[in-house]
Amino acid sequence: MAHIVITGSNRGIGLELTRRYIDRGDTVWAACRRSSSELDASGAQVVAGIDVTDADSVAKLVAAVGDQEIDLLINNAGLLSRETIDDLDLDSIRQQFEINSLGPLRVTAALADRMKKGSLVAIITSLMGSMTDNGSGGRYGYRMSKAAVNAAGVSLSHDLKPRGIGVLLLHPGMVATEMTGGRGIPVSDSVEGLMGILDNYDSAQTGRFFHADGRELPWSPRPFDFARRRPDLPGMGPKTATSLDPASLGLQRLYAAYQKASIYASGHPASVEAALQCALAMQEAVGGEDSLFISVGRDRLYQEDRPLQDDDGALAAFATLLRDLGVSGLCIDRELAAEEITRLVVTFGRARREGLRGDALVSMLENVEVRHLRLVAGPIDRETSDLPLDDEEDVWDSLESMLEEAPTETAPEALAEQVEQELAKNEGTGVGKLRDKVQDVAREIHDIEETLRDRARKRLGRFVSALNPKLRQDLLRF
Repeated sequence: MAHIVITGSNRGIGLELTRRYIDRGDTVWAACRRSSSELDASGAQVVAGIDVTDADSVAKLVAAVGDQEIDLLINNAGLLSRETIDDLDLDSIRQQFEINSLGPLRVTAALADRMKKGSLVAIITSLMGSMTDNGSGGRYGYRMSKAAVNAAGVSLSHDLKPRGIGVLLLHPGMVATEMTGGRGIPVSDSVEGLMGILDNYDSAQTGRFFHADGRELPWSPRPFDFARRRPDLPGMGPKTATSLDPASLGLQRLYAAYQKASIYASGHPASVEAALQCALAMQEAVGGEDSLFISVGRDRLYQEDRPLQDDDGALAAFATLLRDLGVSGLCIDRELAAEEITRLVVTFGRARREGLRGDALVSMLENVEVRHLRLVAGPIDRETSDLPLDDEEDVWDSLESMLEEAPTETAPEALAEQVEQELAKNEGTGVGKLRDKVQDVAREIHDIEETLRDRARKRLGRFVSALNPKLRQDLLRF
């Protein structure tokens, strides 16, 4: 029988941990600010009135434990607020630091003398404390405080190691609790994974950061050995990691994330894993550039004019998906992270179910704040009024024909061909002029009649998608 202390035990993850350990026959001191009927009925030794931000309150917890040696301390108490740069609440951020960062440090230091060789300290932290996974910003207090407690956990692992006491930092996943508004995986699934890690702890793991599903998580951007990742979908194992070029691997990972999102509920560990793998692969693919442009062919994907490697057919399937969604190109930034990837692939699935494509999909991604992967809406059904460009018409001024309602308007594809000829004639020196003109046209679209606006956007998309991949990449970078 183990002797266990759990903070933040009156609800959510803390309550479920308490119940599970009690059911196993362990002794649990369940610390909380206010008890709950569920906690009172659990059979735990409830220690209410414990505020982890207050030293006198923590001393009350130490007194409740008495002289009993502790086998396991789980620092679970936490607070999440949602600040943005436009709505900063510094008092709330300080409070999150007090609870999320200093709280575990304060409780662990107070109870350290009650622990022995072989005891274990667990800190329930978050992937949001990882620099690698921050692709959406905001939530300053939570992100910063979790990054701080991760640093504290590593320091504790060094300081407690001579005493034979281990320290683990654990991410429970996106769990459906009051803190998350009920979004995520069931609490029971997360707790089962957390307990499995704690039960199988090895001293070599001290100071490391683990997901509830057993994966070790990254602290911050760093080179990543994909060959060490476990095989997942066909073509996603070590052979893929070592034999594919970075862009091909990144796109394979993105398609795998889409597949997982199609199978599992949002927040499921398998979906989270796939999104994280994709984010890390995309960082490698973009490399030292600001972004990576991928164009979509009939049954393959291209980087500039080079077809990407496709050893298991995943990229051919992805190209078909993108074509069905009316997408002819992707511009991927280095900052693309797991959170945005999750929103991206979920939106792909929704668009496919609802029969939405092209510009409608672009708008959907804007609405869910996917900012670091931009789509080029593909060619759509050609209009019967498309005509070739008049040889005497200025190629740059002709771009404005995309805003016109005239039945004899010029085909966007013909404009693209003429633009490329003009650039070739001037040895590419007109790229800046083209970029300025396209930006002018994009701005003017906002000022034309609403009935013409959607049509003009589609024509501009057709024009851009008809340009050669390298030229499209140059345009989308600015």
